[in-house]
Amino acid sequence: MKSRSLLILAGIILLLPIIAGCTPSGGKPTCPTGSLMAPIQTDPPMWSVVDSLSPSLHWLYPDESCNPQGYAIRLKTGPFFTDSLGGGTGNPSTSWSPGSPLLPGKEYSWGVQAINGTSLGPYAGSRYFFTGPMCETSALVAPILLQPAYNSEITDLDPTLIWEYPNPCLPHGYRVDLSKDITFADTSLSGGTGNPSTRWGPGDPLEDCTVYFWKISPINDTTLGPASETFAFRTNTSGSCPTPTPVGPTATPVNPTFTPTPVEPTFTPTPVPALFYPAFNAYCRQGDDTSFPWFDIAMKGSSYPLDGRNFDNTWLRIMIANDRGCWVLASSGSASLDTFKLRVLARVPTPTPTPVPYCRSFSDPKSCELHTTCIWISPPTAAPYCGNK
Repeated sequence: MKSRSLLILAGIILLLPIIAGCTPSGGKPTCPTGSLMAPIQTDPPMWSVVDSLSPSLHWLYPDESCNPQGYAIRLKTGPFFTDSLGGGTGNPSTSWSPGSPLLPGKEYSWGVQAINGTSLGPYAGSRYFFTGPMCETSALVAPILLQPAYNSEITDLDPTLIWEYPNPCLPHGYRVDLSKDITFADTSLSGGTGNPSTRWGPGDPLEDCTVYFWKISPINDTTLGPASETFAFRTNTSGSCPTPTPVGPTATPVNPTFTPTPVEPTFTPTPVPALFYPAFNAYCRQGDDTSFPWFDIAMKGSSYPLDGRNFDNTWLRIMIANDRGCWVLASSGSASLDTFKLRVLARVPTPTPTPVPYCRSFSDPKSCELHTTCIWISPPTAAPYCGNK
């Protein structure tokens, strides 16, 4: 009888691995595919700044009685969130880290879906976090405006303003100036992000058939950094908004191409001085757009005769010398009179866009080549660098 009991015990011991193999890892059965639930994301917390470029993402599965076979992870880079850095666990593990380090000073979105085989469960939506480090207040720089583009026409009365911070660090947040007034005297539409996100939308729908101006300034605590350029856009939801009537005299054509040889001056002095006073050393360009090359600098501390303005009064044409004029941003200084009273000059044809010259600010190949206008260059006898294509 004793030997028979020993045989039964040995049989049970042999069967244990087989029985255990019928239960998924974690000791729980596999959840039915048709009943998969959206995971609960726990870490990083919403809008938090992580201290690692290889952060660990964590979540919980709401049904404690079973496990999915695995999880699919979405991970995308701001501000447009069009790339795909995610992956999968391949098992019921509720944590995951990206395969390659993330970029510093960026916003990321992430989300998780349960998966059985190739069947995905519901998606609860994305959460957002940022990668450090934080920017020093004394080193804050002007953001680069992206969308809506300069002088663009949009059909959305609830637009998202999007910009980029050029340095690999995070300001505490951003001040957003949005107004129908180029001087931003009316701040009723303005606001702030409250965090390092480089996307913002107005609290209420905008008016149709209206020109708006916007600019962005980084902020640490209560200290504002340098403001971006001022961009203008116009709302036109139906495509049938009437052509705006220029304010001031009829538009006067100007020579669309710059020639360095002396030309007859176009500026005629008036009894009331019309002068421009740069607030800082400002680029003076061949046309009323940053895509035009600059050929001189309007120096702070000097004054320049005003020759005219563009339609929306965002750019002013000054006489940089007695025989030639060029264009400066209206926000780069002040004028001795209401610039809306200046004559409106015909728009100079926009040249073929040139790469934005900030590629040199990127110090590694990955962050350099994320920008379509940049390329990583490795000279045979010099240090590699990020340059314009």
